[in-house]
Amino acid sequence: MKKLFVLMLVVSLATAASAGLKISVNGVVDPAETEVTLKVGETAVIDIWGDGDTPSPESGWLTVQGPGLIAGGEMLYAADGGLSYYQDLEQMADELGMPAAELLAVMATSLEVPDAVDVSYSVLADSKVPARALEGTLVDGIGFTCTDLGDVILTLFSGNDLTNGVVTVLDTQVIHQIPEPMTVALLGLGGLFLRRRK
Repeated sequence: MKKLFVLMLVVSLATAASAGLKISVNGVVDPAETEVTLKVGETAVIDIWGDGDTPSPESGWLTVQGPGLIAGGEMLYAADGGLSYYQDLEQMADELGMPAAELLAVMATSLEVPDAVDVSYSVLADSKVPARALEGTLVDGIGFTCTDLGDVILTLFSGNDLTNGVVTVLDTQVIHQIPEPMTVALLGLGGLFLRRRK
């Protein structure tokens, strides 16, 4: 619990949220909902991107709702003060010394996303130049893997005021997960077979 308090303390270092951070999928910043489709088992690259108007320090939580998981990711933002970092759920759990499922439950409650299946955390902070604008790709290479059919909602929250129970949605992205073409063909053949038997 002490380590979780330390984590929340780091979150509280950041200042007021701004809506200038976005989710990009496979290099496209804030793509239209209808444009992002994946087959089961495919992986997309998710990045966190800044518009240049958002000042540091900033922190954010990326949550996954639906059949999919995120893993990995690399902080590209300059960590002048040693405060900038990115962690997926497993990395956070290891650092805090608690099971990933337990940490996910705590974060899902705090973020008010009870059906979250995965989460990651980023701190875009600079202790030496606290007013630097966050621009371009800030966190690169977060792998999102489609695990089943159905839509997935990725939500980027500001974590700046999480200790006071206040979160702000910065961006959302929907990924449509579709069956393999062969699966669709087999289902179609199965339907024809059943129809003929009747």
